[in-house]
Amino acid sequence: EEVEEDEIEKGRKAVIDLKDKLSLKKLPERIEALDISNIQGKLSVGSLVVFEEGRPKKKDYRRFRVKRVKGIDDYAMLQEVTERRYKRLLSEGKKLPDLVLVDGGRGQLIAVKKILDSLNLELPIISIAKKEEEILSLK
Repeated sequence: EEVEEDEIEKGRKAVIDLKDKLSLKKLPERIEALDISNIQGKLSVGSLVVFEEGRPKKKDYRRFRVKRVKGIDDYAMLQEVTERRYKRLLSEGKKLPDLVLVDGGRGQLIAVKKILDSLNLELPIISIAKKEEEILSLK
């Protein structure tokens, strides 16, 4: 029981730290992270990982088979997955995330932002570029 309380407290602290470091207006209690995987250039899958209060929420994880994009086009694939995810949340009246995290660099960040803008969603969005170990935003 105590371990559980400790984990909850760590999650809360992480969320508060993230809000401060990213200068967010609202605590990022729900974070949705998007990534694209290509298996031998054929099967492309979008992954959605969800965190609530700084802790993984595995029952909300999703995988999206990329349907419309042919060939390897990371930006277009991210746009397809983003559009499908957030159109569905909007149509079902479900809770939107407080922060969208994109695996990739500036190009991926801009690609996802275009879709969010087209859906009239003003969600904070950042990307994490592994090679440069940079966190990017469009502020």
